Amino acid sequence: MAAQLLQSQSSIGNERVERKTFFFFLLHIRNFCIFADKISNKLKLPYKMKKLFSLLCLLMVFAYGFSQNGSASASMIRLPNHNLLDDQDASMFPMQTIALASGINWVSFDVETTLDDLQAALLNALGNDASSITITSQNNGYTNWNGNSWRGSLNPFEVNQMYVIEVPETCEINLSAMPVNPTEHPITIVNGTNWIGFPFSESMNLSNAFSDFAVNGDKIWAPNGTFANFNGSNWEGGFSALQPGQGYKYEVTTTGERPFEFPVSQGK
Repeated sequence: MAAQLLQSQSSIGNERVERKTFFFFLLHIRNFCIFADKISNKLKLPYKMKKLFSLLCLLMVFAYGFSQNGSASASMIRLPNHNLLDDQDASMFPMQTIALASGINWVSFDVETTLDDLQAALLNALGNDASSITITSQNNGYTNWNGNSWRGSLNPFEVNQMYVIEVPETCEINLSAMPVNPTEHPITIVNGTNWIGFPFSESMNLSNAFSDFAVNGDKIWAPNGTFANFNGSNWEGGFSALQPGQGYKYEVTTTGERPFEFPVSQGK
């Protein structure tokens, strides 16, 4: 009788272990799927490639889980938390460092940052007790840090735009993410002033940047107040090249919309 009781208890214990092992196995499958999805999104893989990448990750789970004695192991390899990419590991992605002066700054991005990332970088550089931080877009609103929380609305946040960032003191912000692909972020230029970003980590002269786009009368303003005019064949004025991390104001007198993409080749 005692032997039967011990055998029954052992059977129940084994069943619980098996259930726990199976639970951990499912948990790892879930984490791998989330991890694979985040990486494929960051890499901007085509739909079919995303599915293939996810399948390969899933096969890795099964291969490891059944590698010992043909059964799933409760001690399977543990991935870091699936928020790994949210930590923006600088070893995986390039980092953009932007120096901000006290007061107003015209800023642009060459990495696929988000508003949340930008806000976090500003608070990391200035501290949560910073008296005031303001991020302003041309047409999509603004957001302001009042020393306690972010207020206002800035939506959507687009990396092809220039943003005016006002800070109370000099600082540097660091943003790590995939590089911006200009072909995926075309800019629509309209009559008047347009706040445009510059999506490269190296400088580019105006002639290369706006080749086959600029028309007679176009004007571009730099953050330091200098400007250049296009006379129909050449750019003339106070500056000749776009700089990483800086935003610009592009003025046109033509009517209607003019789609624009920076050339992928970064000729200086």
